[in-house]
Amino acid sequence: MAGLDETGRLAIYWILIKSREFRSMAGEIPVFISPIDVEIEGNTGRYRHADTVEDLAAMLLSSKFTLSKAPSFHRALMTSLEALEFFTDAACARAAFVAAAHEVGLHVLPDDVAETRKAG
Repeated sequence: MAGLDETGRLAIYWILIKSREFRSMAGEIPVFISPIDVEIEGNTGRYRHADTVEDLAAMLLSSKFTLSKAPSFHRALMTSLEALEFFTDAACARAAFVAAAHEVGLHVLPDDVAETRKAG
């Protein structure tokens, strides 16, 4: 992952794991977002679904996505982690993720459909 060394990646994975464990033990519900489908890079027409902030964070850390090349990647990752840890505004995490995805040329549905309708 560009921009993060091995220690940084391990720290982020640890935060996500602890967040999952805490929410599981506390009986907390997931931090939901307005659902999106994100194009899997290199596989035009194939999408991955997300309806929680945890899904967004998993996509950001996935090797299938090269979002780490985008300058907005770190903002998207931090807003996702903040939403998971502190139950802050999930819409901000979603918006930051969409911006990072668009920055590297990935399609995001339904956001891209709405933009196409506005332009047409």
